[in-house]
Amino acid sequence: MGRQGRSVAEPATPLAQIAWLVLAAMPLMLAFANRSSVLVLVIAALVAFVGAGLSQGLPVVVEHLRGIVRSPFGLLFLAFLLLALASLTWAHDRPRSAFALAEAFIPALAAIALGAALPRQPERRAVPMLMLCLALAAIEVFVELITRLAWREALGLRATYFITNKPVLALVLLYWPLVPLTKGMARRWLLLAALAGVIAVTVFTSVSGTAMCALVSAAAAFVLALVAPRTARWAVMLAVAASLLVAPLKGELASRLIPDRALDALQSLHARDRVNIWLSFGEVVAQRPLTGTGFGSSAVVVRDPVASEVAADRRTLLDVGHPHDMFLQVWAELGMIGAALVGAALVVLWRTLARLGREQHAAGLAVTAAALMIALVGHGAWQGWWIAVAGAAVLWLWARPPVGGPVVHEEGAR
Repeated sequence: MGRQGRSVAEPATPLAQIAWLVLAAMPLMLAFANRSSVLVLVIAALVAFVGAGLSQGLPVVVEHLRGIVRSPFGLLFLAFLLLALASLTWAHDRPRSAFALAEAFIPALAAIALGAALPRQPERRAVPMLMLCLALAAIEVFVELITRLAWREALGLRATYFITNKPVLALVLLYWPLVPLTKGMARRWLLLAALAGVIAVTVFTSVSGTAMCALVSAAAAFVLALVAPRTARWAVMLAVAASLLVAPLKGELASRLIPDRALDALQSLHARDRVNIWLSFGEVVAQRPLTGTGFGSSAVVVRDPVASEVAADRRTLLDVGHPHDMFLQVWAELGMIGAALVGAALVVLWRTLARLGREQHAAGLAVTAAALMIALVGHGAWQGWWIAVAGAAVLWLWARPPVGGPVVHEEGAR
């Protein structure tokens, strides 16, 4: 996120400090309330916006917002928002699509507001606070898993293992920005290694195969980026681009290339079901290739007239709620136009990553690799909790280390 006329070493006001600390509490809040990330992000945005308005004046904050909107990412975000709004005119269930749009764009707009209102350099307690909250969240989830969610059952709360998946995925995404943010901190590598170990134990104790794949992919991308930055960037970004391009054909490719024995062996992960779901939504793309069926329509596409155009043996699986592939969901709901905007965003992401310093570049690629794995096999694309966590990860990546005095721009990764 770009910003004009503001020093990266500007000290945080009291309300900005509070906003950073609220943001740091997100993983721990998710461990207890697994959809709370949106609320955390919105509260942090409100606190930061009020603080910036009081300390700098509202016109200055508005100018910061305008700078973000005029940036390449900002323009693409605005175009995507306008496309999503326009798609309500051809969506079959407009109230449901409007609700999905609000769920997705409220946390996205909150993250943008934070980018405009927060000083880029958090105060000194924010990063240790984030480390502590990640550790406590990992420990809390681990205890829940090994005690079979005992405290939730004792309180009469919903007690299914899947409720731990959201905080576990947040752990995987929010850990990596700590690497550049802890620069200058005493015993940083020991602390980072210990935290990584705690998170890894929780992830591999969980029932989230997505989180396991995301953690392994992120770690591999991070290590490769430290050794060979350009190779890592090419590998990760080509994987993301290929995933976007082949998404409409993913079901056909998987059904032809993956042996039945492999699908049977992975049945505990519902592998065959996922392939069939990809086939069903791939047919939706084929019927509405340019514009899709409307933002957020995947949840009710089985009631859309397009369902009658899908082969009868594949129609039932349109009722699963989403395609279990975020790229395929973009194609199905917003068609080629939406996919083109996502592709343009990937180009901007490539250029942005290339300009980062070594550790920040490696952390950014790790977050990108983790997000890619989550996008390929995870939940619906527009779930608010997920967009809030991703927005928080971007904000922490965008921040400068709060220790060691003013920070200078590093040479871009090679």
